[in-house]
Amino acid sequence: MKQYQANIKKTKPEAMSVGEVWESDAVVAKYYLGGAGFDQCFSFAFMYTVRDALKAGSKYGLINLIKNRPKDIPQNYFASFLENHDVPRLVEAIGKGDDRLKAAAALLLTFAGTPYIYHGTEYALQGQYNPMKWGEGNANGFTAGKPWISVYTSGGKGNNVEAQMKDPDSLWNTYKKLIALRKSEPALKRGELVLINTSDSRIIAYLRYGLDDSIVVVINLSDKDETVKLNFKDTGMSPTNTYFLYNLK
Repeated sequence: MKQYQANIKKTKPEAMSVGEVWESDAVVAKYYLGGAGFDQCFSFAFMYTVRDALKAGSKYGLINLIKNRPKDIPQNYFASFLENHDVPRLVEAIGKGDDRLKAAAALLLTFAGTPYIYHGTEYALQGQYNPMKWGEGNANGFTAGKPWISVYTSGGKGNNVEAQMKDPDSLWNTYKKLIALRKSEPALKRGELVLINTSDSRIIAYLRYGLDDSIVVVINLSDKDETVKLNFKDTGMSPTNTYFLYNLK
């Protein structure tokens, strides 16, 4: 592993290697080799924990994931994702509720590390091997001719990129907003993640520290509106500070 990585860096110093190690984070951490191994490794633990949290409507699995992240995985090189070609799609695993899919997007794009988005996640494509559904036209806009692969036709009207681009409240536009927010806020890209205690097991909250501004993230894991109290004790931040509300709904 060390020789492999050293050869990559020697050939192209700016190249980045990403490992797919289908194991717990404790095992995945070993492949970083203290900076001599993979630059990043996908966290399957993150994927499964997010799915379980949204199915159960409970924060505790996420809290354990955050608290138990191995020190050998540098925070900014924690590679998070929600689905890939080897597992059922997120929408198939947790259901079609837009709020839950948006909560998953918020977790992915406000979490510490480097987020990866598998094609179609941004509009709830079903079937891990299916090609993108770009529109309502021939082969869902995948090609003007005869597609070389079977095209997924279910999912309902509006389950394509073209339709969701036009809907300001769509899942696609939620991803667009979150990506723009992450790019514009250094705290979301590089800031330390600190848990905030909440009064409700269905609400997870955490702080992303920045040099100039910090971000308070509050995510409802349930299907219902909830009222929650945040306890900033032990976060180093005063709740009397001035905050600007950014609501994705």
